[in-house]
Formats: sequence, C-alpha cells, structure tokens
Amino acid sequence: MSAFTPFVQDLGESKYRLAWLMIPVGICASVIVLGMTGINIDAKSIFPFIILIFLLLSCHYYYQCRKPNLRLALVSGSVGIMILSALLAGIISNAGMRLRFPLIDETLAAVDFAMGIDTPNVVRALANFPEFSKLLGLAYSSIFPLSFLSAIWFSLRGESKRLWELVLGFGVCLQIAAIISVFLPALGNISYAGLGGLANTSLPEGSGIYHLQAVEAYRNGIRPILDVGKLEGVVTFPSFHIIMAIIVAYAFRRMGLITWLILLWSALVILSTIPIGGHYVIDLLAGTALWLACISAARYNVMAMPIFQSRNKPQPETYGTWGLSTFRQVPERLQN
Repeated sequence: MSAFTPFVQDLGESKYRLAWLMIPVGICASVIVLGMTGINIDAKSIFPFIILIFLLLSCHYYYQCRKPNLRLALVSGSVGIMILSALLAGIISNAGMRLRFPLIDETLAAVDFAMGIDTPNVVRALANFPEFSKLLGLAYSSIFPLSFLSAIWFSLRGESKRLWELVLGFGVCLQIAAIISVFLPALGNISYAGLGGLANTSLPEGSGIYHLQAVEAYRNGIRPILDVGKLEGVVTFPSFHIIMAIIVAYAFRRMGLITWLILLWSALVILSTIPIGGHYVIDLLAGTALWLACISAARYNVMAMPIFQSRNKPQPETYGTWGLSTFRQVPERLQN
C-alpha cells in the first residue's frame, strides 16, 4: 500500500506532508543566507534548540513507528516542527537583513494611502486610549505562545486534521514570510512616520520600534554574531502576526462558545498589528493572502489524489506522522 492512503482528507495527511516539505527549504535558505552574509551563529545559543528539536522529533518517530500512541506522536511532531520552523525563520529574517536590500516603507505607506487608509492616524487614534492599547499589547504578545498551546490542545484531543492545518499555516507561512522579508525589508509604519515617541508614552513600551536595534545591528553592524536566543521579529511585510491570528481562529471553528472567544481575541491581535507591531495595512492583506495560498495548496493536493472519492470504504487509522498506518476504523470524532 502507498504510504499516503485514503485517510488523507480526514486526518490532514497532505497538510502534514506540506508542513514537513518546507523544513528542507528553510534549512537551505538559512544556509544560503548565512553563507552570503558571512554571519556566524553563536554555537552556545543554538545548541539547546538543536537538542530540544532532536528529542521532540525522535519522540514523534518513536510513538508512530515503535510504540504507536496517537496523542504523543501528534504533540511531539507538531511542536517539533513549529519550533524548528520558528528557528529557521528567525535565522533567515535576522541574518537576511545583512544583505541590505532597499527598505520598502515608502512603497508600503503609499499603498496604504492609495487604499484610503492613513495608517499613522490610526496609530495616533488608538494611542488616545492607553488602557485599550495595553490590552492590544497583551494580545499582540500572546498570539505566538497561543499558537503553540493550540497545537498541544488539538494534539491531546487527537484532532489531526485541525492540528496539521494549524501547523501548516504556522510553519510554511512563517518561513515564506521570512524569505520574502529578506528581499522586501521594511522598518514599519511607526518608525517611518516618526511616531516612535508614542512607544514610551501612550503606547506600550517598544511598540513598533522594538526591532530597530536588531535591524541596525544586522544591516550596518561590524561582524554581528547571531544569537538565536535573542532573535527579533524583524519581518514587516508580510505580517506573520495576522497569519497566527487566522490559523488559531480557523482551527477553533465550529466549536461553540470557545470559537467566539478565540475570534474576539484574534480580532484584537489583528488590530494590534498596526499600533503595537508597526505594520501597514498592506502587510495584513499580504499575510492573509499567504495563508490562503498555503491552505489552498494543501486542499488542491488532497483533491488531486485519485483515491479522494474513497469515502465509504473502511479507512486506516493514522497517527498523523510518517505516513505509516494500520487498518482500523478511524474514530468518528477524529473526522471533525
């Protein structure tokens, strides 16, 4: 039997495959960027991450191939891929600043203005509500850990399809966004509009300018060393924060009250990207388009499979991992 069988639609196997496919792409991109820039990685800073990722992916293999356990295989595999994707994206985007491609803030600001949106005025308006701005700051900083907690939650529930949709959106979109940012870097709307002073008064500390020191160090510093424990979010275009907000909200669709709570929080995250993250509106549209492209690619992969219509036959159970399976009926609740 083929390694990828008719259960792909129910348990998200195509999304699993695409999430893994992006890992070697990210590794290659990281090696190329580091080679072109001459930036070295601090070995002490990356060693703990290598050990952690190795242990997680080893558990992923063990609980799939040696001692099958659905939930342990899912949680170790998904968290391992997400950490590795974040690490690669951080290396690509931070070191890529050294290539000194022209900043595109002027273009991004012009696109916002052409759409009838005065982004600096949006920042000023929100800065008039300091307490609400603090809530936006909390929302902005929470979405990264919330993405990981969501992956763990769906893993422990054994909901493979929703899990790999989330992991696909996180891992693939994050690395693609990082690669795009190398060629299309920007400082952000707050820096470009000269609103940095709001970051320490009306807006939470560092809003929209927290990354500027890292950008300056990698673009113009003398022989910078990359400390992966201190990677900064230097990606402006496209916005990855809106991608995280979307993937989390989408993962919790049709789940009652929790869906509405997650939607509300995700809306706050999206709003926070402008005053807290310093994004332009076009960054948000580009991030949304990137997520839609990733999900569409995964669905096209499923639909194109010749065995897609085999819905009424007994389906093998998978642990959502290495494509290995055993012939057991898929539990009905895993087909959400």
